[in-house]
Amino acid sequence: MSRVRTAAEFVRENMPFDQPGTLSDQQAFDVAAYVSGRPRPDFAGKERDWPNGDPPPDVAYPTSAAQRKTTAAPAPGGAARPR
Repeated sequence: MSRVRTAAEFVRENMPFDQPGTLSDQQAFDVAAYVSGRPRPDFAGKERDWPNGDPPPDVAYPTSAAQRKTTAAPAPGGAARPR
């Protein structure tokens, strides 16, 4: 749930625990924005996420798939890339 809107939907439907679904859209968004803005642990190997496809454009860290995509892309106009 790294996207605030996805987290807000989850929060709106599941919080608070004893009365799920009672938060307004704005309250759910505020909770999701707060949680998303908190520091997260750094996990080893995360660069290997999405090994068979493209990561979403807003992924917050470099991935191997994105690196392969940028190194394999031809230069515009078919010209050789300068080294």
